[in-house]
Amino acid sequence: MLGKDKKKKSNGKNPTADTYQGQIRLKIESAGNHIEISRFCDTIKKIRNLSIISYNWSEKEGLNIFISLKDPTPLDDTLLQIPQVERISREKKSLTVVFNTDLLESSTRALEVTNQGALAS
Repeated sequence: MLGKDKKKKSNGKNPTADTYQGQIRLKIESAGNHIEISRFCDTIKKIRNLSIISYNWSEKEGLNIFISLKDPTPLDDTLLQIPQVERISREKKSLTVVFNTDLLESSTRALEVTNQGALAS
């Protein structure tokens, strides 16, 4: 369930940014590789008051990460500060996180070069 706090909090960029609290589903919209998704998860684990409850993947819905926020947090702004994240969109009971495709492509190319180097050894 989306826990959207009734209070508005100013953050400079958007003076009426919503804060979130409770359980929230992050829908990851990405053609990214598992390394980028792992980096994203490692990064969100460092967000104060946030804990990851579970991960769920299906062909129909893709990757969902269920999180819990103990205190009201301006989650949109916090997630947008992560390099992989290009944009966030809100839905009724979740946030959709769209990864930066340019970053994913360069990461995939670096992974391919690393793999080819390992094969040549």
